[in-house]
Amino acid sequence: MQISLHYNILTPTDVTTLSVEVKPEANCTSKSHRPKLTLNISSLYSGKETTTNMVILDIKMLSGFAPDPESLKRLRGALLVDRVEQKEDHVLVYMQELPKDVGINHSLEIIQALPVQNLKPAVVKIYDYYQPSDQAETEYIYPCTAGKCSNWTVDLWSSTRGTSSFSAEHVEQRGRKGGTCLASQIIRTSPID
Repeated sequence: MQISLHYNILTPTDVTTLSVEVKPEANCTSKSHRPKLTLNISSLYSGKETTTNMVILDIKMLSGFAPDPESLKRLRGALLVDRVEQKEDHVLVYMQELPKDVGINHSLEIIQALPVQNLKPAVVKIYDYYQPSDQAETEYIYPCTAGKCSNWTVDLWSSTRGTSSFSAEHVEQRGRKGGTCLASQIIRTSPID
């Protein structure tokens, strides 16, 4: 006599323990030939451990923009920053660790070196140095168009592809604050594999 037993095990839901948020700010009333954009970046770890391993914050520049050298120097001395590298159109910030449930804020000023029309969003990504699959990313855009706040918006979306799940929430933070525009942003998380 032979018995065969088959059963299905539910696959655990994919979860990421890292998150990143970017709030771009620019003075849209400035007549400068080289406009500046300040990226206020908040990184958060919400996993089981008390701290993470080394974490990398990968900041892609908008087309035509470059990091301000003084701002890079300040970033090198910022909280928990081990080192900062500039590679092509990316700034890589190596953070020693992120403590659990404590948002760590950094800022980086970028300057428009070349005027570019129809700018596309740029990505800011955070990931664990030793487990790159534990990652999160968000996009930002230059909020000023002809001295006014941009009408750039993104629809709420989510999709599932195979075993990996991707989701995004549209966070609207557009408005005026004394001539400063705040842009909309997308938050997209990628799961642990």
